[in-house]
Amino acid sequence: MTEPLDLSLAYQNISIFYSGVNNEEAAKWINSVQSSVHAWTLCDRILCERRDPLACCFAAQTLRQKIMKSLSELPKDTYLSLRESMIAHLSNIDVSSHDQVADATATQLCLAVADLYIQVPEWKDWVAELLNRFSSLGGDRTRMLLTLLRVFPEEVQCSRVGENRRNEIRNELAASAASVFTYLSQVLENYASDQDMIKKVLLCMSCYLQNPALSTECLASSPLLNTVFQILAAPNAPGSLHDAATECVVSALIRAEDYQTHQALAMNLQSAVYQLHGPFNQAVAMEDMDKLQNFARIFVELAESFIEKLVNDGSDDPNSLGSIHTLELLLLLAGHHDYTLIEMTFNIWYRLSEGLFSFEDDQHIEKFKPYVQRYLAALYRHCRYDTEEEGIPDRDGDFADFRLKVIETVRDVVFVVGTESCVTSMYNMLKTCSQSGTWDEAEAALFIISTVISNIIPEENNVIPELVQAIVTLPMTSHPALLLTSVDLLGSASEWLSKNTSFLGKVVEWLLQLAVTPAFAAPAADSIEKITLRSSAELTHLIPLLVQLIPHLESSQSHGKKMETAISSCLKACTMLIMNLPAEEIRSRLVELCQPIIQRLQMVLTATPVVVANNENEKSADSWARIASEPILWIDRIATIFREVRPWNGGVLRTVNSSDSPDAAPWLDIATELYKVLSEALKRYESTARVVEHCCRSIRFIVRSLGVQSIGFVEPLITQMMDIFSRHQHSCFLYLSSILVDEYGAMESLQPGLMIMLETLAHGTFTVLTLENGPRDHPDTVDDLFRLAQRFVTRAPSAFFVHPVASALFECGMVCLSLDHQEANRSVTRFFTSIIEQLLSARKENYRDQGVIAAEELVIAHGARLIELTLQAAIFKVTGSLRRDLAEIVYMLAKIDRGKHKEWLIAGTSRLPRGPFAATDEQLEQFVANITADPERVSMRDVYTQIRDLIKLYE
Repeated sequence: MTEPLDLSLAYQNISIFYSGVNNEEAAKWINSVQSSVHAWTLCDRILCERRDPLACCFAAQTLRQKIMKSLSELPKDTYLSLRESMIAHLSNIDVSSHDQVADATATQLCLAVADLYIQVPEWKDWVAELLNRFSSLGGDRTRMLLTLLRVFPEEVQCSRVGENRRNEIRNELAASAASVFTYLSQVLENYASDQDMIKKVLLCMSCYLQNPALSTECLASSPLLNTVFQILAAPNAPGSLHDAATECVVSALIRAEDYQTHQALAMNLQSAVYQLHGPFNQAVAMEDMDKLQNFARIFVELAESFIEKLVNDGSDDPNSLGSIHTLELLLLLAGHHDYTLIEMTFNIWYRLSEGLFSFEDDQHIEKFKPYVQRYLAALYRHCRYDTEEEGIPDRDGDFADFRLKVIETVRDVVFVVGTESCVTSMYNMLKTCSQSGTWDEAEAALFIISTVISNIIPEENNVIPELVQAIVTLPMTSHPALLLTSVDLLGSASEWLSKNTSFLGKVVEWLLQLAVTPAFAAPAADSIEKITLRSSAELTHLIPLLVQLIPHLESSQSHGKKMETAISSCLKACTMLIMNLPAEEIRSRLVELCQPIIQRLQMVLTATPVVVANNENEKSADSWARIASEPILWIDRIATIFREVRPWNGGVLRTVNSSDSPDAAPWLDIATELYKVLSEALKRYESTARVVEHCCRSIRFIVRSLGVQSIGFVEPLITQMMDIFSRHQHSCFLYLSSILVDEYGAMESLQPGLMIMLETLAHGTFTVLTLENGPRDHPDTVDDLFRLAQRFVTRAPSAFFVHPVASALFECGMVCLSLDHQEANRSVTRFFTSIIEQLLSARKENYRDQGVIAAEELVIAHGARLIELTLQAAIFKVTGSLRRDLAEIVYMLAKIDRGKHKEWLIAGTSRLPRGPFAATDEQLEQFVANITADPERVSMRDVYTQIRDLIKLYE
C-alpha cells in the first residue's frame, strides 16, 4: 500500500473488522495498512481526533507493533516527536471511569512508549521524568502512571535489545526504585478502598521486583510488603487482589534466591510466609481452591529459593534462613485432599533428594527422614482410586498422569528413608488392608511398592517372599486394578526373582493365566518379558507356551492393538530364551517363530486391497484380524525378534570367547528368507514412506545380528536402495546405509562400492536440502545424512576424505548448523567433531596418509567460515542444549591449530552485527581473548560459558 490512507475508509474498515461479521475484506485491508509506512500517520491522526474509541484502540495497538517490528521505517530524528506525541495521547485518555476500551488503549500506548524508549539507546534517565510529568498533569493520572511504571520492567525483560541496553534500563529502573516504592505506598494510602488501584500497585511492584539490578534493602521493611501479606492473610480478600499479592510475593522470593545479596528481604519473606499457615487453614475451611493454589505457589517458591540452604544446614530453628520448617508447609499441601497441591511440590522433593544424595553424613540425612516418611504416606493416600470404581481404571486421564509422576517422585526420595523401610511400611499397610481395608487401599500400597521394588537387594527375605506369595495366590476375580498393579509389581521385581528362582515358576504361571485375558494380556506379557530378560537361562522351558500363546492372542475379537503389543512382548521373551539354546535349537526355534511371519507378509503383499462392505464378519472394528492386513504389523514383528538376536561370532554369541571358528550364524538361512520378503515389501510399497521406514528398521536388526555374514544380500540391498532412491528420497535409506557402513566400512575391498553409494545418496539428498527452507522442512533427512557421513568419518576415513563428496558434505553441514532441531543439529555437530577427533587421533599415532592430509586441508580451508557460522547459529538460530554442542566445535578447533584458531575467531566475530543492541568491539575482543589466552587451561565448559555470555549481548 503506497497511497496515503483515506481516514473515513479507515474508520469504516476498523468498524467492520471489530463487528466480527463478514469482515474478511476488512481484515485484509487492516493487514495491508499495518504493514504500510502510512500506518504511522494514520494512527497518529486517529488518536488526535479521539472520535471512535475502538479506532483509537486499534491505532494504539498498531503503533506498538510498528515500534516493535518496524521502527527502522522512521528517520531517527522523528523518534522524539513520536514519543511526545504518544505522551500527549496518553494525557488525553481518561481511565478513571474503568472503561475497558479506554483501558486497553492506554495500556497499548504505555507499552508503545516503553518499547520506543528501550529501543533508543541515546535516551537516558527518563523514568524519573515520567513520575514528574504525570504528577503535574491535571486530573487523576494515577492509573496511567501505574501502568507505565509496570510495563517498563516487563518490556525490558522480553525485548531483544541485547544485554548492554537491557542492563542500562535495569540500572535506570533500579535507581528510581526508592521513589517508585514511595509513590506506590502513597497510592495505597490514598486509595485504600479502591480494589482496582490496589491491584495495579501490586502488579507494578511485582514487575519491579523482577529486575535483577534492584536493591531490596528499602523494600525489606517497607509498609508495601506488610500490605501484601495482610491481603494474603485476609480471609475475605477478593480473588483478583489475592492473585496480585501472590504474584508480588513470588517475584520477591525469586529475587531473594540470591539471599546473600538480599539477606534482609529473604529473612522477612520467610518469616511472613511461615505466618500463612493459619490463612491456609482458613482457605481450606472455606474450600477456596483458587487461594489454596496461590498459597501453594508461595510455599513452593519459598522452598525453591532457599533449597540449597535448607539441604546444607538442615536447621530446625524457624528463625534460621532455609529452616527445615519449610518442609512443614509442603506437607501442609500434601495433607489436602486435592492431589494438584501435592503435585506442585514434586520438583522441590526432587531437588531436596538431589542435594542430600551428595551427603555422606547419615546423621544429617536422618534429620529429613521423618518428613520424607510423611510425604510417602501422603502419596499413598493420594494414589488411591475411588473405592466405587469398577473395571480397569482409565490410564490416560489426569489422575493417571498424576500417578505416573508419583512413580518418579517416590523413586527420587526413597533413598532418604531406605527402600527396604518403604517396602516394609507399605507391606504392613497391605496386611492391614487384607483384614479390614478396601481394594483401593491395597492397590495403592502395591503401587508404591512397585515403584521401588527394583531397588530391593536380591538377598531380602523378610517381606518380598511373603509379598510375592500373596500376589500369586490372588484370585482372578480380584478387582482388575489390583491385578494390573500386581502384574506391574512382579515385572519390576525381575531382578529379585532372578536371584530367588524358586518363585519363578509360580510367578510366570500366574502371569500366563492373566495373559490369555484381553484386558490383561499386554501388561502380563510385558512383565513376562522383563522377567525373561533377567532369568532367560532358567526359563527356556517356557518357549512352547509362549509360542502357543501367540495364535490365542491373534484370535481376540477385541483390544486388537493391545493384543499385538502383547504378541510383541511374547516374541521378545521367546527370542531372549532361544538365545540360550544350542546352535541347532536356535536355528529351528527361530524358523518356528519367523516362518509364519514370512507366510502372512507374503499373503499381504500378494493380496488385492478390497473394501469390505459387510461389517458383520470376524474382522470387528477392534479385533486383531482387522489390523493383520497391514504389512507394517508383520514387518515390525521381524524387527521385534531380531532386535533381541545377539550378534553371532564364530559359532558362539559375541559375549562368549571360547571359539574362533567361522561357523555360519544359525539364523543365516531364515534371515536370508526374511530379507527376500522384506525386499518384496520395499518393491511393492516403494512410494509409501512409512512402510519403507519400517522395512529398513527390520533389515537393520537383521544386518546387526549377522555382522559381515550379511554380505550375501548386502549388494542386492544397496542396488535396490539406490534404484528406489532415484525416485523417492526416503531418508531412512540414509540411516540404513549408515548401519552398512558401520559393519563393512573398515573392509577396504568394499569401500569403493560404499563410496559410490554415499555419492549417490548425498547428491540425491542435496537436491532436497537446497530447496527453499530445505533443511528446516526435512530435519530427518539432515539427521540421517550426517549420521551416515559421520560413520564414514569413523569407519572409512581414508576413502572418505579423498573423495569430492567429503567437501560437499562439509559445506552442506556448515549451512545446516543453523537448523534448530535437536537430532538433526546434533548429527551435524557430531560430524564436525568426529572429523577433528580423527585428525587428533592420527596425530597422536603419528599416522599420515592421503586421507589425513585431505581432512586437514578441508578443516584449514573452511575453519574461519565454520567458526563464523557456528557463532551465528549459536547466537541467532538455535536454542537450548544445541548451543553447548556448537561450543564444542569452537573448543575442538583450537586443538587443530591454535594460531589459526585465534585468527578464525577474530574473523568470525568481525562479521557479527554491530550497533547499540549488540556486543561492543571491546566485548568481542575480550571474548576472543578469554577463549584463546591460555589454551592449556581453557576447558569446554569455559568456551560454552563465553558463548552463552556473548549470546546475551544480542538477545
